[in-house]
Amino acid sequence: MAITTQNVVQVSYPEIPYDKLAISLAVSPIFQANKIAAAVAMSCTPFRQLPDGTLEKLDSAMRTVAIADAFKDSENDPVLAECVNKIFGALQEYISAKGI
Repeated sequence: MAITTQNVVQVSYPEIPYDKLAISLAVSPIFQANKIAAAVAMSCTPFRQLPDGTLEKLDSAMRTVAIADAFKDSENDPVLAECVNKIFGALQEYISAKGI
C-alpha cells in the first residue's frame, strides 16, 4: 500500500538532464617501509544548469570511488595508470611553475 503526502515533490525542467559532474578528489600519501602508496577518494555529483543560470545538483545520484593504492592498482589498470600519470604530471607542472 502506498502512503500519500500533501507535500508533493515537483520536478522543474525535467527535460534538462544532469549532464555535468562536480568532482571532489583527494590523493593521500601512505608511507610504507620502502615505498609510498597513494590512497585516492573521489566523489562525482551530477548537476545541471537551469535556464535562469541556477546550478542544481543531484546529491542522491552521487557516485564515489575509493582506491587504497592507486600506484599498485595502476599496474593492472591502464585507464587508472593514464589518469594517475596525467594528474601527477599536471601537479608537477604547477609546482614547478609556481616554485613550490
